[in-house]
Amino acid sequence: MFRKMIPLAVALVIVVGCKKKDTGGGSDPDAAPSGPPITIKLRDEKVGDKVQIVVTKTSTVAQNASGPKGKFSKSQKTVEKAEYMESVLEMVGSDRATKATRAYKVAEKSEDDKAAKSMSYANKTVMIQKKGAGFTYTVNGVALRPDEAQPFREAYEKTDKLKNEDMLPKKAVQVNEKWSLDQVILKKIGTAFDTPISAEKSSGSGRLLKTYTKDGAQWGVIEIKFDVVLDGTQGGIALSGTISMTMTLDTAIDGSTLDGVMKMKGSGKIIGKQAAAGVEVENQIDIDGEETRTTVK
Repeated sequence: MFRKMIPLAVALVIVVGCKKKDTGGGSDPDAAPSGPPITIKLRDEKVGDKVQIVVTKTSTVAQNASGPKGKFSKSQKTVEKAEYMESVLEMVGSDRATKATRAYKVAEKSEDDKAAKSMSYANKTVMIQKKGAGFTYTVNGVALRPDEAQPFREAYEKTDKLKNEDMLPKKAVQVNEKWSLDQVILKKIGTAFDTPISAEKSSGSGRLLKTYTKDGAQWGVIEIKFDVVLDGTQGGIALSGTISMTMTLDTAIDGSTLDGVMKMKGSGKIIGKQAAAGVEVENQIDIDGEETRTTVK
């Protein structure tokens, strides 16, 4: 579940009207660990899964640049919305779908508060299938445009994506007990952002905020925080800065269902310098995302 959400920081919301019982915990960062230790297990996808997914993502990028021709500034706000049913058809030699469909009701994007524009696959079904070393993304046999296919590639083709167990504690934990994310995981997070990072300077942690029962299953709220420090060169440009994310995941922690709601908030400053050309670009990025998953029976 996490591995598809890292690009959007996410948190899970309890479905309205479902009966639940709190058993402790909260959002107080100073609260002491309490209650019995719990081994957290998140359910991975499997063949036959059908999940209704609703996604919203808002991002704002404020850019300031300077160079031989002077200074330049601009800002852009983008809002993306999608609603679709994802069906896992095959998982051949992989821990993720090698063949799946997404039947879209909504797929749209708006920029700077202008009217939203629908993607070409809105109200259509996208077939996702592994072919050789890569994947194809088609609607009625016709490939999606490269720009529309890119988000699918991010979700399906990266072999070093984060897995559920990467973000979870290696032992049972109490409510409000924290655990650290090691450097190997921080490097994977850097890969998710497709930027060079310093794992040594970066940091991350997780915490079980609360637990409760719902429909006879053990649910809980997990918080993941990380600060990724950029440090390196990409395409001849020296990059620096920090990306900070807070994700909360409210879902079954006994591995019984994919249901849940994820929310994420993130911000960061990325500075790129090309010394030879005398150019410096600073991007201030803010992201707010939410994804709800409901199993279709």
